[in-house]
This record gives sequence, C-alpha cells and structure tokens, in this order.
Amino acid sequence: MRELFVPRKTGFRVLDPTKAVIIRDQRGIVFYSTADMVPRVTWFNLPAGRYQVEQGGIVSTQYPRKYK
Repeated sequence: MRELFVPRKTGFRVLDPTKAVIIRDQRGIVFYSTADMVPRVTWFNLPAGRYQVEQGGIVSTQYPRKYK
C-alpha cells in the first residue's frame, strides 16, 4: 500500500478508470472505493487526512473538483 498525506481538501484524477481505486483511512477502514461503481469515476476529492492507497493509480490536481 502507498501512503498518502492530504494537507487540505484536494482533487484527484484517476489514471486508469477501468481499474478500481481503493483508499483506506489511517485506521485501515475503507474510506473510498470505486469497485462497485459503474461507470467508474475519473475525478474525486479527498478531505485533509492520512490515507493508504490500496489499489489504483491517482494523481492530485491543482484544485479540488467543484460539484453542484
């Protein structure tokens, strides 16, 4: 697993939407998963915190994604 520190609300882009993204919080509990989503998302936000990326490739973006 890859450690991920998010200092403030941050947007992320999924590198390969055909593969599920699974992110766990610092306690090891699944915080975010695209495994059951159809179609899978390509952008999402995470709040500040420490995470572990269990599966999937993501990169941070310059700004958080805005939703209506």
